[in-house]
Amino acid sequence: MAFDLSRAWAEIDLGVLRGNVRALRDHVGPLVGIAAVVKADAYGHGLRLVARSASEAGADWLAVATPREAEEAREASPGAAIMVLSPFLPGDAGAVVRARATPLLSNIETARALSREAIEADYRLPVHIKVDTGMGRAGVDEASAPAFARALLELEGLEVDGVASQFPSADTDEGLSRNQIARLSAVRDAVSRLARRRIVAHIANSAGIRRYPEGHLDAVRPGLLLYGFSPALAAPDSPVPVEPVMTLKARVVLLRHMPAGASISYGGDCVLSRPSKVAMLGIGYGDGYPRRLSGRGAALLRGLRARILGRVCMDVTMVDATDIGGVSVGDEAVLIGRQMGERISVEEIARLVQTTEHDITTRLTSRVVRVPLDRRGLVPERPPNRGAAGDSAP
Repeated sequence: MAFDLSRAWAEIDLGVLRGNVRALRDHVGPLVGIAAVVKADAYGHGLRLVARSASEAGADWLAVATPREAEEAREASPGAAIMVLSPFLPGDAGAVVRARATPLLSNIETARALSREAIEADYRLPVHIKVDTGMGRAGVDEASAPAFARALLELEGLEVDGVASQFPSADTDEGLSRNQIARLSAVRDAVSRLARRRIVAHIANSAGIRRYPEGHLDAVRPGLLLYGFSPALAAPDSPVPVEPVMTLKARVVLLRHMPAGASISYGGDCVLSRPSKVAMLGIGYGDGYPRRLSGRGAALLRGLRARILGRVCMDVTMVDATDIGGVSVGDEAVLIGRQMGERISVEEIARLVQTTEHDITTRLTSRVVRVPLDRRGLVPERPPNRGAAGDSAP
């Protein structure tokens, strides 16, 4: 397959992704399930690409947020177990049953709709009970969980297989997080008695996986770690040896030699203090590259940092290439990832714009082509330089 690499693209290394799944397996052990979180287009990495590779590497579930994502995950990985993490309307129950997905439930009306659809499909749908142990979002409270479990057990077509909860602050509040683990474990034991069999419990996100081994319970739900990001405040003494899966790149589409005193981009905030070589990159906030990096972020050109000049535009970003020799139109710039000996990480960008790592990659739009690579050598052939016009004089 040919990919358009004339402007901006994200290379998704599926070999690295599979290695991350194996590293997570080594960390949690063989008896703990792994629900690979592939919601939000696999954190911007491409749901279909990631779902297939994560399943091949041994993930026990693919965790999505919506019924539509469940259907997409099912198409990508026909044999996978799929988990729907977020609430959905009763009218979407048919899509969940068709996808053979396991929903996290805290609403009886939705459960009844699922029961009707499962009976119609002659299928017994596994469901997990969502318990609110401190997130203050979806979930039944602990006191109501046994009664909710009884109601689910009475519905035909449904099989209560687990209970789940969510850490609101695994990286900052150890007391609350350990308390949540204990409380969810107690709910699991109570519901297991009602179901007359052992059911599973899961609560640990990426930060929880690193900080609380006792919170691994029966399954974990890695998101950030799956993609090679390190939760910013996670305990440094429990690392998981994962690597970044994504490299974000853009072409130099124009080079200009600008005099001292020239202003760059909207608003005229950036005035050049010296004669400068300005490289225009084919990526902007219309591609999901953060506008808040204006005047403070950088790109890598020929292994060196080129700082952003002025405001990030919708379609392009200007960088200072004055002190970087040999830059030409058509060169690859790296916005996230490594080039030669230098690196710009997602974590660094998240700190600069004061947001989370997830927010950086999930905001990438469909204009950014996702290019599947494999570190074992399966790299798609690149087209020749299309020769964008511009002043490229030395």
